[in-house]
Amino acid sequence: MRYVLVVASVVVLVLFGIMVAKSSYLTEWREYQQEYQSMLPTAPPEEGQVCELAQEFRIKQRQAVVPALKVMDRCVTCHLGMDNPLMDGAKQPFRKHPGDILTSHPVEKFGCTTCHRGQGVATTWRDARGVDVHWDDPLLPTKLIQSSCGACHDAEWLADNGAPLLAKGAALFEEHGCRSCHKLGGLGGTLGPALDNVGLKIPTEFSFTHVTGEHTAWNWLAEHFKDPQGVSPSSDMPPQDFTDEEMDAMLVFLLSQQANHIAPRQYLPDDYFVSRARETNSRPYSGEQLYNMLCQRCHGSGEKGRFDPFFAREMPAIRSQRFLETASEKFIRAQIGQGRPGTIMGAFGSTSSGLSEVEFDRLVAYVKGGVEDHWNELEPPPAGSAVKGKRLYTKHCEECHGKAGVGGSGNQLASRTFLKAATDGFIAESIRTGRPGTKMEPFALSAGGPLSEQEIGHLVAYIRTLSPGGKPK
Repeated sequence: MRYVLVVASVVVLVLFGIMVAKSSYLTEWREYQQEYQSMLPTAPPEEGQVCELAQEFRIKQRQAVVPALKVMDRCVTCHLGMDNPLMDGAKQPFRKHPGDILTSHPVEKFGCTTCHRGQGVATTWRDARGVDVHWDDPLLPTKLIQSSCGACHDAEWLADNGAPLLAKGAALFEEHGCRSCHKLGGLGGTLGPALDNVGLKIPTEFSFTHVTGEHTAWNWLAEHFKDPQGVSPSSDMPPQDFTDEEMDAMLVFLLSQQANHIAPRQYLPDDYFVSRARETNSRPYSGEQLYNMLCQRCHGSGEKGRFDPFFAREMPAIRSQRFLETASEKFIRAQIGQGRPGTIMGAFGSTSSGLSEVEFDRLVAYVKGGVEDHWNELEPPPAGSAVKGKRLYTKHCEECHGKAGVGGSGNQLASRTFLKAATDGFIAESIRTGRPGTKMEPFALSAGGPLSEQEIGHLVAYIRTLSPGGKPK
């Protein structure tokens, strides 16, 4: 028994010794510091240069503590040459920090993870990078660091001041009509999630079940851009065909969206307030600006119908001359404001999209384009039979508009929003003369089509049955 106790005591002492050695003497950071010390000069450097001498260097843990930003970063334990001019071009982790960013963002005031992210308390590369160790903030790749600038600085100002990629991403976001589905700053559609704080989401807030690469927020976003349904099977988002530079720009812009990140007042630069003032002063937006932000992604110019291969449906010509001549302003307001539930056409009324009443009026006016409508002059068809109308619908309409007005590539006729806003005369006129610039051809005998006026009446009667309560008031 005594022998067993002696052996056990020796084992415990050995293990304890190994633990102490590994934690204090055989650590990664200590080896880096020893190597860095060997790189330092033993004699004073050239005149004008400031550099610690080898004999003055002490091997110890170092850290930057910034209570105002809740930062405690030990990155400086290994990145010892970041402000040493003699380390310009040295290998990592000893290389001098590129550019002169440390002049305006000194480590002692900002820390490191404020811009680079990563795990500041770590003292090993794997833990500091935090990609495969389930930490909240993995280290940003170098090409995405500009995203951190957007947390405090104005995107337009950054275009000429060190972060052109972020400014490019902001422009791409608007050019690609991302607001038609996503809200940002309270303005946009509701088909997709709001993006105001997407830059603050941590890896555990994403599902990586179908992601092939690293489990980081930016890799999830990149793979989702390329193959939305592959990453999120229920997503309605079309694949985005970005170039490599555009992809990086979009990732930088999205990662910069940190609305809930509020730095202390003393950290906010002048351009931050200029940006906020410009956003306020730019409202209300013009009708054309709003159309480009919210409508152009699906409808293009709106003057002609266009088939979207991803959604496999025809996008209606909402600004075609014929449509505007027959659609009342009330009808247009209802379609824009209430959308088409069950379709990709979201509601853009003031309460849902963030539009002010003035902006909503401007958007409607832009779509209407000043065209004088004649909806109240449209002749309603003769009263018809819904039973006969169903047979006619199956023969002439179902292929494009879907069975019972659902599905197909054309207008969803079973939409209650549509049926409540459309008069019998409007529906009949659409059947009679079609929609120039779209696949909807004239069906009236008088226009060269196959249907008599009475048959059009039967069709209207059937279409009215496609949605409960779908009768204009």
